[in-house]
Amino acid sequence: MAQHDYVIANGTGAAVRSDLNNALAAIVSQNSGATEPTTTYAYQWWADTTTGLLKLRNAANNAWITLRELDGTLTVEDGTAAAPGLAFTSDLNTGIFRAGADQFNIATNGIERVEFGTSEVVFNDGGANYDFRIEGDTNADLFFVDASAEAVGIGTASPNAALHVSATDGTIYQQATRGTGTTWRLQTSGANGQAYELYDITNSQRAYLYTGGTGGSWQFSTEGAERARIDNSGRLLVGTSSASGYSLFQVEGNIQHKGAIYSYASKSWSTAAAAALFDVKMSTGHCGAILNWMMTDTANPNGVRTGTLTIAVRGSGTTKSAVAITQVDGAAVTSGTLSTLTWSAAISSNEVRLTATPSTDSGTATVYLWGSSPFFTSDGITAL
Repeated sequence: MAQHDYVIANGTGAAVRSDLNNALAAIVSQNSGATEPTTTYAYQWWADTTTGLLKLRNAANNAWITLRELDGTLTVEDGTAAAPGLAFTSDLNTGIFRAGADQFNIATNGIERVEFGTSEVVFNDGGANYDFRIEGDTNADLFFVDASAEAVGIGTASPNAALHVSATDGTIYQQATRGTGTTWRLQTSGANGQAYELYDITNSQRAYLYTGGTGGSWQFSTEGAERARIDNSGRLLVGTSSASGYSLFQVEGNIQHKGAIYSYASKSWSTAAAAALFDVKMSTGHCGAILNWMMTDTANPNGVRTGTLTIAVRGSGTTKSAVAITQVDGAAVTSGTLSTLTWSAAISSNEVRLTATPSTDSGTATVYLWGSSPFFTSDGITAL
């Protein structure tokens, strides 16, 4: 290690020779030393043995510029987006810089484009109008972020929504690889109505689901006309948008069906006492049909009572036609015995209430109804 002021003093031949040797030693050792040379010059080298850095004096001869470490490690200044620490001689505002501790940043045209941090990689952190694109094997716009539109395109460079997918086969595939299932969830917020639309752009065909915000309903539409809806009371309405009565399923128009339509309710008891078990009820203005009926109880599963139940309710208010219960053979019946139950039916203008006297201390009775055409429009069976 040697340093010199690079001024050869007058003296004897031996003294001058020693002074020259000291100057040359300083040159070949890059002015190495634990402290900076006493006399400095612009663009002078200094091997700082205290910090292990190779430094160069600046043009103004008032500061040192760190170039690299003495063990061969290359270091650069932190720099900024406008003046990166490592840049190009012909493009000084393009390169890499360090914006903070443990960060690696890339800038072009003096603007930060990418930031690599300890927990994330951020593109366009400064919020500039700067697009991002990933090219596939044959698709130049396999993934495209349109900054000005605040939109992401998959397969398109012109997304017209927050997420726009354009594919040859039009397929979006989701598969769960862990757990027991997968969920595809579309979520909105706010009180205004939201729509979810399926649209065939080639044939101009559409179907959409619509929810009218708070207290609204799901609407199923095709070709601009509503076909069905689930209202805010949980009722499914087909062919109508207005519910009447309390039935969970209401249809306006013809219905074609094959097979039985079932309705049932159960009632349990814990003491041997008379109890009203079930209501078969219909709303004002509804019409009924002939249904089969069956009643069972758990005390004797083989004890099954079957027959037909005729309910006809027409008109409004209290003006309704009679309600009757008949057996299969056509004889009118309003009471009977089923296993451990002695039952009777109290008939009013719009309901049949079944009352039972159990002969056991506990059990469960179930009433089933299944119908044939015309469709049974009852409000259902209620366990009391």
